[in-house]
Parts: sequence; C-alpha cells; structure tokens
Amino acid sequence: MSKEIWGMAYEFTDKEVTAWGGMRLMQEMLNRLNFDKAVKAAGFEEPGSNRGYAAAEVVSSFLVSIWTGGARFSHAGLLRFDEALKKIWGWKQVPSTSTFTRFFNRISQSQSMYTWEHLNMGAFKSVVLVPFGRKDRNA
Repeated sequence: MSKEIWGMAYEFTDKEVTAWGGMRLMQEMLNRLNFDKAVKAAGFEEPGSNRGYAAAEVVSSFLVSIWTGGARFSHAGLLRFDEALKKIWGWKQVPSTSTFTRFFNRISQSQSMYTWEHLNMGAFKSVVLVPFGRKDRNA
C-alpha cells in the first residue's frame, strides 16, 4: 500500500535497504574484468580453515570498503552491518579488521602487480599509477 507525502509516493518494505545500492554496478564491473580469476591466478594463500575467506572475497570486500568511503582497515568492518550490501555482493560474512591486516601483510608486491596486470584492463587504460605519491614526468 503506497502513501504520499509532499507529492512523493512511498511504501514500506521488508527488504534490506542500503545507501550503497549503486555497488551493484561496481560488482558487475569486477565480474566483467574477471577479477576473481585474476586474484586466484596471482597465487594468494588459500584459507587454512573452514571459517577462512578466499583471497578474492577479502580483496573485493576491501575495495567495497574504499568505494563506500573507508580510509582505514577498521572502516572495512562497518560493512559487516550492512545486510543489503552483503546480499548485493553475495557475502555470508565480511572479513574482520584483523583478517584484512593479516591478509595484506602476507602478500608480496609481485602478487599485487600480477593481479593488476592480469585484469582485463579495458576500463582502466587511462589510469596512471603513481608510485610513492609522486607522478613521474614521463607518465
């Protein structure tokens, strides 16, 4: 049953609602880039327990944290409370802050670069990587 206030119709729902509904487009972008395959091909360590997270899930949830305004590992933990966002990405749970820090402390620069280089980079051809915060004059 729809109601109207100030000329705008609204109705209540039992579905999850999130301010980050546009993340569905970002998920589609990563799918088209074959992001999960690129992360798997990089040789990241697989979880050793049944409660562990696959590398692609840790990296994608960290990206979502950044895209939603996170600036620290601890901000990624806020995703754990957004049920609609978890549903959009197909996550049962979101890694904890300590999971993110352990994961990123274990990876090497070569694994990181391998993942970046093996993505279908069509959407990112104009991106300039700026190492150590300074743009190279030739870039």
